[in-house]
Amino acid sequence: MQEFKGTPGPWEIVNGGDIFGPLGGDSGDGAVCDERDGWQVAEVGRYSSFVDGELVEQGADVRKANLALLLAAKELLEALIMVRDADNDCAKDGLPTIPAPARSKIDCAIAKALNTDTTER
Repeated sequence: MQEFKGTPGPWEIVNGGDIFGPLGGDSGDGAVCDERDGWQVAEVGRYSSFVDGELVEQGADVRKANLALLLAAKELLEALIMVRDADNDCAKDGLPTIPAPARSKIDCAIAKALNTDTTER
């Protein structure tokens, strides 16, 4: 089974807009931080963009939704890998498998998350 090589969890929201790994946690590449600190994984700040020539910020509900998705990312990845592996086992046994369009999305999402997808935006 392929594994996520990023910052180990559990992740949590700190200061209402930052996602951190556990206190005294591993960075994902072996460095362990002080017991009173964690590794910052992501930040969902009050960023803005131009809309019709005017600088506009994302609303609080949008930022909360983005944080929630980021916070669930590791568990979603683990679940997709489990579903894909179970689907592979079903296919070997001649049992029904996940429809091809769904399987394609699962494979693509796993590749992106594990950084094996070489396409960039």
